[in-house]
Amino acid sequence: MTDIINLNKARKAKLKQSKTKQAAENRVRFGTSSKARAAELRERERQMAQIDGHRLATTVENQKPVDEEQ
Repeated sequence: MTDIINLNKARKAKLKQSKTKQAAENRVRFGTSSKARAAELRERERQMAQIDGHRLATTVENQKPVDEEQ
């Protein structure tokens, strides 16, 4: 014979487990110190500046109007 399960307790245990998992994810996501966040922001800005520096600049002088191409 199987064991009798209190469904209310099972539901509450499942809810508690999901909240514990969400709390662990939030600690990882939002639990960084201000020094670490500032360092990450500086690194991201440095990377964006480097990417912007490698982009090819298109000028209006190099582009011909559509009517003159024919």
